[in-house]
Amino acid sequence: LDIGGAVAPVLDLRASLRGVQPALIDAFAPGLLESGSIEADAQLQGSFAAPRGQVRVTAKGLRPADNAAFGLPPVDVHATLHLNGDSADLDAGLEAGSASRLGVLGRAPLAAGGTMDLKIRGSLDVGLINPLLEARGEHATGELLVDATVGGSLDSPQIGGTINLANSSRRSADSLALSLKKPFSENWFGMVGFTWSRATEVNPGTSSVARSNYVNNYVLNPNEEKASPSNYSI
Repeated sequence: LDIGGAVAPVLDLRASLRGVQPALIDAFAPGLLESGSIEADAQLQGSFAAPRGQVRVTAKGLRPADNAAFGLPPVDVHATLHLNGDSADLDAGLEAGSASRLGVLGRAPLAAGGTMDLKIRGSLDVGLINPLLEARGEHATGELLVDATVGGSLDSPQIGGTINLANSSRRSADSLALSLKKPFSENWFGMVGFTWSRATEVNPGTSSVARSNYVNNYVLNPNEEKASPSNYSI
């Protein structure tokens, strides 16, 4: 941590933070991170009530220490704030794995009563949660396409836009096979076997036409992502 400059009578401060590791973060938030590093830079002028300047934060390779998150890919985060006295221009992003990208761009208030004007866009790989689902024998694929806006004040935010689920599937399968073999003379043998299986799916996809798969699926709500016994379970 390097700090230089002055805080009074006029704010003129420069600070940098390098190589913050999980061991240091544990001192303030025990058990939060397993791995990763954090760096930050700040150049501030004006006053604490109405600061001007720039703040940049970068975090790479973040992995939660919670055992429930085992197998999840590391997360990279970056954020840059251009401070304008009573507001800040924000440019932030998140990356996780090879298919998840989320960005936040716009204006955020620094003073009470200020308004937000943020745009959130990107895509998230649904498969990121498979390490959590596979412990229950389930598997999910697809992507969440995010195109949202956040306005209003901090006390009364106004959220709009869309979050679409595309190319999705959710399924599970279990099977059990048992067999008994008994050898006899002259290369004869006997065998008794038993196989049990269970499979679930959201939509069997029996038609090559998308509309048919939608209207001919016998469920109360064809948009519901709820798995039921598979047509192909034997």
